[in-house]
This record gives sequence, C-alpha cells and structure tokens, in this order.
Amino acid sequence: MNNAQPAFSWGLTAILLVTLPFFFIGGPDWQAMPLYRQVWNGGHIAFFCFSIILVRQFIALDSAQRWLAASLVTLIIGTLIEIIQQQVGREFSYTDLLFNLVGLWLGLSWTQRASRLTWLLRLGAGVLLTPFLWTVAQASQLQIASAYYFPLITSFESRSELLRISGPASLTSQITSKGKYALKIHFDKAKYSTVSIDKPLGSWIGYQQLMLDIYNPEPEPLRLVLRISDAEHDRGSQALTDRFNVAITVTNGWNTIAIKLDDIRQAPLTRELNLAQLTNIAIFSQGLDKPRTVYLDHIRLE
Repeated sequence: MNNAQPAFSWGLTAILLVTLPFFFIGGPDWQAMPLYRQVWNGGHIAFFCFSIILVRQFIALDSAQRWLAASLVTLIIGTLIEIIQQQVGREFSYTDLLFNLVGLWLGLSWTQRASRLTWLLRLGAGVLLTPFLWTVAQASQLQIASAYYFPLITSFESRSELLRISGPASLTSQITSKGKYALKIHFDKAKYSTVSIDKPLGSWIGYQQLMLDIYNPEPEPLRLVLRISDAEHDRGSQALTDRFNVAITVTNGWNTIAIKLDDIRQAPLTRELNLAQLTNIAIFSQGLDKPRTVYLDHIRLE
C-alpha cells in the first residue's frame, strides 16, 4: 500500500460512516420533487460501489467465486437494511436490493484489470444501471419543463409526467383538448377513487384562476371532487377543513373548469392556503355505481 492509500481508505471510510444513517433517517417524502426522489434512490448504488472499493483495499476480489460471494454478502446486508427500514416507517424495496448489487458490480468491475470477464460484468452492471439513469433523466426533463412552460401546470405531453401522477391513469392520444396527449382516468366503484398530480406545481401567486379541461365520453353527467393542498396541510392534521375542496359536475363532451385562486387561498377554515407551496392537485369520485372514464388535459393558470 503506497502512502496515498491509507489517506484514501480513511477518507472513504469516513464518507461511508457519515452516509450510513441515511438508510434509516431523512430522505424524500411523498410530496418531494420527482428529481429529488430519483437521485436519492441512487444513493444505494453509490454506497455499495464505494463500499466494495474500500473492501478491495484490503481483500483481493479477483475471481468469479469471490465476486459471487461478495454479491451474496451484499444481498444479505441489503435485505437486513430493508427489514430494519420497515421498523422506521419505510417500505421493503426489491428495487433497492437490485441497486445495491448494481453498485457492487460497478465497483468490482471497474477496479479490476480489464479482461473478458470484467468487461462482461461492466456491461451487465451498465445495462442494469440504464433504467435508473433514464428515470433521473425523465425527472430532470419534468422539472425543467415545468419551470419553462409555467403557468401551464401540465398538458401531459411527455411520459415524464407519469413520475408525479398517482392513481388509475395513463397517457392517451385518443381524445385531447390541446396538444397530442391527455390523461385518461379510470374511476372505479371504490368509496374514493383518486388521481393526483404532485409537485412541481410552481407558485400561483399573482394569477387569477385555475383552468382545466375534462372530457366525459358518456351522456350521463359525472360528479367529481377537486382537491388542492399545500405543504402545511400535508405536514399537519390533513383535515378536510384545512384544504380546498369543490364538487364539479362534468357533462358529456369537453368541460372547461375555472376556479378563482382567491377561493382556493381562502378555503381552509383557520388560515389561508399557501399558493407558493402547493403540493397536490387531486380529482376523485365517491361511491360510483359503475366504473367511469374521463380525460383530463391542459391544466393552467390565468
């Protein structure tokens, strides 16, 4: 070991010890920006990549058998981490287990002498890394586009929009009010069937009204509820009286819904909704007698 290696090893050890607690504390919640959530998930890759680089300072891992053993140990450690995370309010994630192995294989393959075997491992790790890099790229595109096109909240023109949409919905080109795509929503007969759009929503201060287009393909009117919340509501009791709720009825064909921002701001019972920190727009049905489909498009401020 040359003179630079001890300092490198101690530095790497310190970094890993400092970052280890973040497996169990901190991190993005459900209302965090999509890019932040995706980059945070990549921490598993980085941690196990640097961990194996540190281990290789002391242990020779230069055979397929030792690579397999290291992979097995990583899988066991990763599983223990996921089990502990369940005790602190997080969910068990098989994706995180895969990311752990990808990090390990990246660290192993790129610190070995080049050979046919190491190039195969590099290629395999690179292929498995591609979906993660793709989702980070999509989240970056979403965040940049949201800022560039604001006060257009969304017109569903990119698949990256799906990163901030939860609920029974998909993009479609069949029926649109503007552009090539709209959001097709499938409401079922559950007590509450909900589709929500999370951050980034931008600051709504200085605008007059929220506009959105909803298409009802059936002759029967459909009663829905539009819900809007801010960061304080999400951190607090999440009471019905602490957010904006309004019933809307959509008739056959396209419906343009216009809502005054003053009504949104003044909706909470004991305070004002913070138009600069809105976190969620949701549309939901209540106890339908049969499944219904609507199309949502061109959500914007005016």
